[in-house]
Amino acid sequence: MSCCVIPKAKKSSSIKQLDQLRDYFDFVELEDLEKYRVLTLKNLVKKRDTIIEYEVWLQVKIAYASGMYSSGHEKLLEHVCTQILEWKDKLLYFDKQKKSAQLSLFGDEITEDKPPVRPESGEEKSWSKYWAEEKKYKRKQLEKFSFFELCPLNGHTYGTYQDIDYRKHLPKSNKEMIELVKDAIIRGTTSEKGHGRFDDFWWDDEYKWSATC
Repeated sequence: MSCCVIPKAKKSSSIKQLDQLRDYFDFVELEDLEKYRVLTLKNLVKKRDTIIEYEVWLQVKIAYASGMYSSGHEKLLEHVCTQILEWKDKLLYFDKQKKSAQLSLFGDEITEDKPPVRPESGEEKSWSKYWAEEKKYKRKQLEKFSFFELCPLNGHTYGTYQDIDYRKHLPKSNKEMIELVKDAIIRGTTSEKGHGRFDDFWWDDEYKWSATC
């Protein structure tokens, strides 16, 4: 197990995204554990005498690359850090008060932001301006969402570690596999529709493909 803390005064990480995170957090720690890495981001709350208190902002389990991608550990780390950096303001200023909405005379909220109008001209300059404005517009619409809605750092996100190992739930022998498939076929074909999604499998035979085989 190893642990790497990126100091404030000196940026010594080989991964530039970690150094970039250091610009926004007082404490950036990357700990290598057996099954995954732990990235911890903290900010200093207060310093009382010699006691320093930190507030944990974020802690993420990052997966190790495996199989044919086993040499890409750093790529996974870079990807997660990049996602955090993209939405860092939503994390750092989550408690910032929203501006009160401007109301019309009829009590309706006035929407100042309108999507850009697609140009009728085929000029490349017109389309370049349109795409730039559309990107800006879409970005602004995302401001209503929270950090974790925009940057879902769970086990199903690329680069993060999934705690549940589903391999232990797989059949241990051909006999178990045959019984599992047989049970799925019987339950699926005897259901009201003769197909559908069930708790532990999905029997998709709406068009009776099995009857034509």
